Amino acid sequence: DTRERLSRYGDRIRVISQENRGLSGARNRGIAEATGRYLAFLDADDRWHPSKTTDQLQHMRSEGFDVSVCVNPDVERWCGEPLTFADCCFISPGFGSSGVCDRRVFDDVGLFDEKFRWYRTADIECSFRVRDAGFKAVLVDVPVRKHEHRVYHSTPPDERDRLSKRNYY
Repeated sequence: DTRERLSRYGDRIRVISQENRGLSGARNRGIAEATGRYLAFLDADDRWHPSKTTDQLQHMRSEGFDVSVCVNPDVERWCGEPLTFADCCFISPGFGSSGVCDRRVFDDVGLFDEKFRWYRTADIECSFRVRDAGFKAVLVDVPVRKHEHRVYHSTPPDERDRLSKRNYY
């Protein structure tokens, strides 16, 4: 039971429950409940490097960035050139487990669109709104460990296609 496992953390965490509203609904609820200046999202099938958020916040604060996205340096070598925030929208969407942003970003562009229930579509759509609003983003070489049982790869292709179409039609 999740609540029982989390009870060992006492007052250091707060458990929030709601009816299933998909990925966007869960993130929106988290944004609404958060009390800090910075927001980060950790998907259930990912793990953060211990210094991930510290490294990202350091880069954001030192150079006045609004958003930080983790990109594994191997991805940049694979692409053969430096990546932009727009590139990240396709490689590693900015608000999955790799992103940290100032709360002002969501105050300005709005929340995740809950009609997009498939994780990648929701992240890409939101990332484009953030980019189009002119927020500055920095790419940081801190990998996010993606588990091999990620939902996308474990979902049969015909089901992925059906879920993706549901986001557009």
